Amino acid sequence: MESFDLQRYLARIERRNVSQRTENALRALHAGHLSAIPFENLDVRLGRGISLDLGDLQDKMVRGRRGGYCFEQNTLFMAALAAMGFRVERLEARVRPPGAT
Repeated sequence: MESFDLQRYLARIERRNVSQRTENALRALHAGHLSAIPFENLDVRLGRGISLDLGDLQDKMVRGRRGGYCFEQNTLFMAALAAMGFRVERLEARVRPPGAT
């Protein structure tokens, strides 16, 4: 797996000045990611494979300046937070209709 290129990611989300692990930095990273990297499910709709490999995600969303769907977005953002020194815990959730088990 490729290492995370934090500086290139920060440039992509236009937050080059974020350097410390603070609450304000977390807010800036979150806002930057949301405003710069759109939700996109084109690959899913076109029947292309989806990779959650960090190198592939950086190629697509950082270097390629594309968006990604939920798992891609969250994996990239998690890598950014971890690279900044934040403790990250992965969680998964699903929407279930009433009465589903």
